[in-house]
Amino acid sequence: SRLHLFTYVTIMFFQVSNPQSSNIAELMVNPATSECIVEYKSGGTYSYTNVDRVAIDDLLYARADVSLGQWVNTHLAKSSGVICDDRT
Repeated sequence: SRLHLFTYVTIMFFQVSNPQSSNIAELMVNPATSECIVEYKSGGTYSYTNVDRVAIDDLLYARADVSLGQWVNTHLAKSSGVICDDRT
């Protein structure tokens, strides 16, 4: 008899909230898959892949307030290697 092993991966996103952000309506991050989804207050929604996992961890566990707009610019929009897909 053969034993079949199946691995189930739960895709879990964590919502990062900062109600004072002037540009970011919602930021969802998945450290397991290195993916982020950003909804901008201007209306666009974008998916970013190949995001630095350390940057995601630093955002999730930051002890001080973090500017979401600055984090998105630094680690998503202007980071080489990050892939952006328009979801709107």
